[in-house]
Amino acid sequence: MWIYEKRLIYPLGDILPNPRMAKLTAMLLGGPNGEFTAATTYLNQRYCMPCGAVQAILTDIGTEELSHVEMLSVMIQKMLAGASKEELRAAGMEGWVAAFNCCPFPKDQNGYSWTADYVGTTGDPIADITNDMAAEQKARAEQELAYLEQIEDDLRKCTDARGLTELREMLVSSGHVRPTASKVKPRKEAPSQPMRFRSLDGIDIEVGKNALQNERLTMGARGSETWLHAQKMPGSHVLIHTEDEVPESTLMQAAMLAAYYSKGCRSAQVPIDITLRRYIKKPGGTPAGFVTYTHQRTLYITPSEAEVKKIQLVSE
Repeated sequence: MWIYEKRLIYPLGDILPNPRMAKLTAMLLGGPNGEFTAATTYLNQRYCMPCGAVQAILTDIGTEELSHVEMLSVMIQKMLAGASKEELRAAGMEGWVAAFNCCPFPKDQNGYSWTADYVGTTGDPIADITNDMAAEQKARAEQELAYLEQIEDDLRKCTDARGLTELREMLVSSGHVRPTASKVKPRKEAPSQPMRFRSLDGIDIEVGKNALQNERLTMGARGSETWLHAQKMPGSHVLIHTEDEVPESTLMQAAMLAAYYSKGCRSAQVPIDITLRRYIKKPGGTPAGFVTYTHQRTLYITPSEAEVKKIQLVSE
């Protein structure tokens, strides 16, 4: 039924110790709606399906979900390995490591163990397939909401007509807005530009105002330049234009910009991930501005409009 190859289906690069992120990732692994639940549900449901074709489809889906279990498990292990006692205690993961070492045991972030009660199997093929479709539709709706929240955040930062045009083009390409019916071919305009700031140390910092700008800014950067983004929320890509060691004052100003130009701009604290451009990848088939990254460290910033106004604005 399965062929086992001694390699990761989706290889993961080096991941720095991050117990707090490991705790959040645990919900995706062992929570009620986690990947362990999804894999077990699909592989269990197939036994009651009335025909081989449907059984085969559920086997394929369940096997794919197992690859997600594998990815998350490796991530949790890497994020716990090498963490100090202080970091584990601050993240509330000291008890986890004491009980399981760095093993990615199927628990949620609150410490509740995975249970078979999470498995959505009734034995009725129609009910099971209907529940599966509803769960997948919910996941798609959540992705759609995340995309629209990104567009809303981009609109907040838009400062020129070209930026608005780019947002409309994105919505047309995603099917959210109908294209304008016109026989005249629109003139190709120069792409809009990100905001440019200058730090106290005289180093330029660029801030993307929409997803297209974010993608051009990040993917066009040099490998040793420093990149920042608000963790797990819509926001600007921020790039520090130096390949030398970044002064602490410049890094803090860039982190302030990343926090202020994110969905968390009114929050008491915003986690800002920092990494080098070389550790950022653009998965194929993903929306503009979507990237994955590793080797990050995290700063917690309180957004302040007053502090942002102190940073020299070169161009917007």
